[in-house]
Amino acid sequence: MPLIMCVARWRALLVLALVGAVSCRGQARDATSNLDPRYRVLTKDLLAQEPDSTLEWAVMQHVGWVVGGNYEREHEIVTALSPGFQTIYATWWLDAEVNNGGFNQYFFNSTGQFAKEALAGLTRLGAAEHAALTRQAIAVYEHRQPVIDSARQQGTTQAFSKTYEDDPFEPLDQQFFLLRTNVGALRVRFIRDHLGEFVHP
Repeated sequence: MPLIMCVARWRALLVLALVGAVSCRGQARDATSNLDPRYRVLTKDLLAQEPDSTLEWAVMQHVGWVVGGNYEREHEIVTALSPGFQTIYATWWLDAEVNNGGFNQYFFNSTGQFAKEALAGLTRLGAAEHAALTRQAIAVYEHRQPVIDSARQQGTTQAFSKTYEDDPFEPLDQQFFLLRTNVGALRVRFIRDHLGEFVHP
C-alpha cells in the first residue's frame, strides 16, 4: 500500500472520528490496537442501545475487527459480509474520501475498490442523487484509470498531486458537495431498520 494511501486514509479517519489502524509498508502497527473492543461482536441489543451519534461508528469499528489489518484481502473479506455491512462500509468510505479529496482521491486509494458496492449501497439507502453521481464517477474512472494506476505505482505525494491536473472528476465533486441528502442519517436509519444484517460474531 503506497504511503499516500495510508496518509489519506488516516486523515479521513481522524476527520470523521473513526479511529482505526492501517497496516502500511514500513509501519508496523497492531491493526486492532485502536479499535473499541465493545464492537468486536455485534448483537441486536448492543446496536439497539447504541445512540444514533455512534451507530455508524460501531458498525465501522466491527468491520475493522473483521478485516484485522488484512488490507490485501479487504475487498474479499468485506464482500463476504452481509449486504448491510457492505452498504455501510462502502458508502461511509466513499463519503470520507470524496469529502476529503474528491473522487480522484477515492479511486486513487484502496477504498475505490468498493465503488460498485458503494453504488449498490447508495441505491439501497435511497440516496438517488449520490448514486447517480457515483455511477458517473465510475464511468469517468474507467477512462482515467491508466493515469491513476501509473501514479499509484509511483507511490509518491508528487505523483498523487499530479493526478489533480486536468482532473475530470472535479465537476462531479462540486455537484457531490452541493447535495443536501444526509447520507449519514440514511445509514443510521438503515441500520435501525435492518438490525438482523448487523448481528455478527
